[in-house]
This record gives sequence, structure tokens and C-alpha cells, in this order.
Amino acid sequence: MKMELRDSAKSDPELAGKLQSNIEYQTAGLTLQKRCDSQWDTLSTLAYIHGKNSFRIGRDSQGEPFFVRTESNRLHLQPELRWQIRSGTRLGFGLSGGYADIPVNLYGPQGCTENDPDCDFTSRKKYRLKKVIKGSEFSPYIKYDQQWTDRLTTRLGLRQTNIEVSGGFRAHKLSPRATLEYQLTPDTLLTATWGQYIQMPEASEIIKSFGNPALLMTEAEHRVLGIQHQFTPLYSVKAEIYHKPMKNLVIALDENDPPDNYTNRGTGEAYGFDLFFKRTPGQGKIGWLSLSWAKSRRTNEITGITRDFTGDQPLTVTAVWGQPFGGNWKRWDWSIKAQAHSGRPYTAITGRHREDPNDPNSRWIAEYGAHNGKRLPTYNKVDLRIGREVLFNSSKMKFYLDLQNITFAKNITEYDYGSEYEYVDNPVEVTGMSFFPYFGVELEY
Repeated sequence: MKMELRDSAKSDPELAGKLQSNIEYQTAGLTLQKRCDSQWDTLSTLAYIHGKNSFRIGRDSQGEPFFVRTESNRLHLQPELRWQIRSGTRLGFGLSGGYADIPVNLYGPQGCTENDPDCDFTSRKKYRLKKVIKGSEFSPYIKYDQQWTDRLTTRLGLRQTNIEVSGGFRAHKLSPRATLEYQLTPDTLLTATWGQYIQMPEASEIIKSFGNPALLMTEAEHRVLGIQHQFTPLYSVKAEIYHKPMKNLVIALDENDPPDNYTNRGTGEAYGFDLFFKRTPGQGKIGWLSLSWAKSRRTNEITGITRDFTGDQPLTVTAVWGQPFGGNWKRWDWSIKAQAHSGRPYTAITGRHREDPNDPNSRWIAEYGAHNGKRLPTYNKVDLRIGREVLFNSSKMKFYLDLQNITFAKNITEYDYGSEYEYVDNPVEVTGMSFFPYFGVELEY
């Protein structure tokens, strides 16, 4: 992808110039499953991923472009041994291991995050980095399933995550998990799940001389209660309520130099409920309806400010139905998908001022309102697909026509305040994709 950025030069001069992105990747994988005897079986996965990425944007005051170039080689291995001790009792041992070798060459500022609504490319400090990043993982785990009675089943798990990255990043964390299932009636299942989960910070946040290798893994605790009920052989419903507190979230400290430019001083939580109605697929028909209500918040423990997460969309409704045509068109099928959700939060620009108040020719600087203090309008979209499947001896081919956004809904994705924020009092609405048809072919061997 290539394009030229010009308008940005007025408000953010160092963004002006070529914008170019190239992505290449190759993958290869192998899965081997073997049953040793009536009690023992194994499942092993081996994968290799090669990726090559280059990105260029803008230029500095001397005309040198900002760029990022990486080439990665990653190997992942996950063997698992499973033992059926007796009826209703199963034990599993496994290992998630891997190695990565990633040459990195970059010149530019630290990336902007959703914590930086007032991110200004030109004024950010620029860095150079040229090194090979090496990473490894050795994470053993154990799983234990026990059916205590005809109604009660428990599933326990324990994982020891061990990750090391050149430059000093180390992560060693134990993560327990547990699930309880109770068959209240032949048609009703009650579930309760609890677990601790961890996630690495972004690579740019832990690279030595660019980020902070002493960062901790971000942590989340999942607490979920659910119920599943089968109304008829065709129709069922599943409902869940959940609460997920989070800690050690990464906060950027743009005023500091590495390694003090990132810290684990963020916390957060997500809570809500999901409702899912489903029609069991049969006779070519499929359908489901989902309703979700959720709230996701983040807190900067340094400033004490709590705000909506950028991905927070409180209400989401999705409906899908598909079936064959009738009569002479029975080899053809159609499906329709309708979805609507609350608009995402955004940070509004409320004013502007000159960078140098004494220079009427200096660039305009935006003034921002409350972080994620406003929300875009509700999003809605209806898609239609028409297709036909053709069977061959040992394969099948499906032709389909997708009609995206058949209602021509104009969904606002953002607001344009102008290259010099001149539309601050009346920003221009930027809408997403309108009606868009496309044709596709799928082939399965």
C-alpha cells in the first residue's frame, strides 16, 4: 500500500510525505494425533511462521523518512499427553514452547496508544533502533477433568508461563483455572468458571533502549456464571454474566526517556452479560440471535482518572438466518446477517491554539475534551449472501455473492476537524463503507 500525505503537514508537519506499508508472511504447520492404547493418547502441534514487514511514514526536518522494518522467524511446538485414568476421570499434561528471532530496524517516535488522545507525531521524541530481538517460551501445563456424579463435573487447570526476551524482559507466572458444571435437569446446565490469565505487553513497550524491559505481564481474573437450556431438539439458549478485573496495564509516560517511559500503573475492569439463542443446524437451515451488554473501564493509577475503554460498546445485537431457496432453486442458499451496536467512545477536539502565541504563522495545536468523553452514534448494518455449492468426487466448490450493507446505512466512524482544526465547531462526519457487493469462490479438498 502506498499513498502521499499532504494535508497533515499543516497541523503535524512530520507526518507529511509517503505512507507505505508492505506485509509478507508464510506459514507451515503439522498436527499429529495418536492413540497409544485405550487409556493414553497424544496430540502434538508444530508450526513455523515467517513474516516480513516494512512501514514508512512522513519525514523529519532534514527530510529523512521514519520507518520500521522487521523480519521474523517463529517456531511453535505444543505436545500434549492425555490419560483416561478411568471412566469420568481424565488427566492431561502439555507444554507450550516456542522460539522467535526478529531483526528490527527502525527510526521514529514511540507509537501512539489509546491512552494518548492528544498524540502529536511532530513533537514526540524520535529514536533509532537496530538489533535482533530473540524470544523464547517454555510453559508447561496440566489439566484434570473429573465427573463426580451424573450431574456434577469439574475441570481444573494450572499453567506456568515462562517467557524471556533479549534485553532483559522476563515473565514467570502461575495461572490457575477452574470450571464447575452442574446438570440441573436433562435440558438445563449450570456453569461457573474462574481463572487467571496473563498477556505480554506490546513488543515496542519492552524492547531495551526503546521501552521498559522491566514491565510485568498484564493480568486479568475471569469470573463467569452461566446457564444453558435446550427448549426443543432444535432451539436452545445460553446466558452468561461475567466480571473481569485487570491489573498491571501499561501506561505510557511520554515525558520520560527509556526505560522509564512505560509503567504497569494501569488497572481496569469489564463486566456484563451475554444472551445467545441458537437453532441447531439441520436441513440446510441455520440461525442465531445474540444480545450483549457490557461495560469496560480503565484507570490510570498515576493520575487517578477513570474512563471508558476505547473498545467499549455497551449494547450489541446480532441476528443471523440462512436456508436453501425453494423449488427449482433448492441448490442455491441464502443468508442474512443484521447487526447493531452502540457507538464507540472518542475524545472530541474542543478548540485550537497557535504553537507559538507570538508567531501568527506557527502551526495550530488541538485542544481536547475529556478522554473518551463522547460517543459515536449507533452502528447498524445488514448483509446478504447468495451462494451455490458444487460437489466433486473428493472436494466441493462454493460460489457466492456477498452484498454488504444492503440498507445503505451511513455509519459514522469518526469526525474530521480539518487539517488545521478549522472545523472544530462543525466537524465533518466520516462514514464507513456504504453498499458494497463482491463475488467469491471457496474450494475444499
